[in-house]
Amino acid sequence: MQKIIVQPLGGTLLAGIESDNVDEISLQYNSWYNWSATNGSLFWGKDDPPIYFAYIISTHKKYKEYLFNVLENRFAKKTGYEFEGKTHIERIKKHADE
Repeated sequence: MQKIIVQPLGGTLLAGIESDNVDEISLQYNSWYNWSATNGSLFWGKDDPPIYFAYIISTHKKYKEYLFNVLENRFAKKTGYEFEGKTHIERIKKHADE
């Protein structure tokens, strides 16, 4: 099981990832990195069983964009609906009007 803990610190945001599986933490970090929500490292706070903990550094803006991109991607995969060539705001407005 995985838990994400978000801690805002001024313009910076720390996202802690807690899990009983090291691979889940690495996969979550890779997701953040691949969606450009962090360009930093994965910092380990606790790396011994039964619970592992690590955190990454991001910003509020990157965090919000990450959440939107992940949810949009999951929505598209689940429904087959694809957003094409629009900004995020235009996509939201278009979907809200439907």
